[in-house]
Amino acid sequence: MRRALYSSIGLLAAGLGGMVLVSLRQEESPLQGALDSIDAKEIEADLQFFASDELRGRDTPSPELRVAARFLRARLERLGFKPGAGDSYFHEYKHELPYKLSSVTRGRRKGRGEEVVLENVCALWPGNDPSLTDEWILLSAHYDHLGARGDTIYNGADDNGSGSMALLALAGALAEYGPMRRSVFLIWVSGEEKGLWGSMAWTLDPRLPEGVRPVCNINVDMVGRNGSDGLNITPTRNHQAYNGLSRLAERLGPREGFPSLGSADAYWLRSDQVNFSRNLKIPVAFFFAGEHEDYHQPGDTADKIDYDKVRRVTRLVLRMVYAMQEDNLVL
Repeated sequence: MRRALYSSIGLLAAGLGGMVLVSLRQEESPLQGALDSIDAKEIEADLQFFASDELRGRDTPSPELRVAARFLRARLERLGFKPGAGDSYFHEYKHELPYKLSSVTRGRRKGRGEEVVLENVCALWPGNDPSLTDEWILLSAHYDHLGARGDTIYNGADDNGSGSMALLALAGALAEYGPMRRSVFLIWVSGEEKGLWGSMAWTLDPRLPEGVRPVCNINVDMVGRNGSDGLNITPTRNHQAYNGLSRLAERLGPREGFPSLGSADAYWLRSDQVNFSRNLKIPVAFFFAGEHEDYHQPGDTADKIDYDKVRRVTRLVLRMVYAMQEDNLVL
């Protein structure tokens, strides 16, 4: 890990009546440089494409969702991330889709549905401490949305373009920082809107290298609306799964303009962190800024996103990842 260099306070001058201490200039820490690299304008540019009409709402499955996945892969490759699914950035899984009624009634199909291959996008930022690199911090966001209904496109800018681009901006910040002690694993899951398909498939069959131990999951979903300081988390103190991740978020939130995190406990079962909790038995935290009038509506467009808020949520997650680099991590 590249460590911050702090110059000591030196005794530079002494007079007959006393002495003067002058502090030498402190070098900027790698963390601060990484935080500063998270740029709202860059997030906006990425989300303008991700939630554009061209991608037609990123339905699962759809050709446009595959385009979105390859957009993510290209950026991750350029940033220097390792493939997170063996030698691939795509964790493939199969799911059975129901046949269209017209096909069934014409007798062209047998069985209950058609099996399709779907993709989660996975990337690894390896740690550099031999004793900790096999402990993986998992960060997730779903990158699918509802698609289109005829000429009506459900762009999904907040749901979940905001979380997807927060994760992508965090990837850039990690590249700016360099390796941390623990490895950081990023996963963009598909099929969330259909029923948490992608996270269920990955957590049941993560195909991790031998010796790797996931230590926690932070999931980001819909963080771009509802006021500049409005941010919710689950589990809270009132939830049976309350853990050190939530405590860490509560402590660090004010540094990024979130003085008091609200409760998202009512959404515990409705986003992907629940599968990481149930199937991997690890502590999780879910950031969510709440529903709004454009939730699952065509009006969820990129022009309504608070990009500075997405930037600050990204910074908060980075601060949490940085804080989890100590020797004996207890969550």
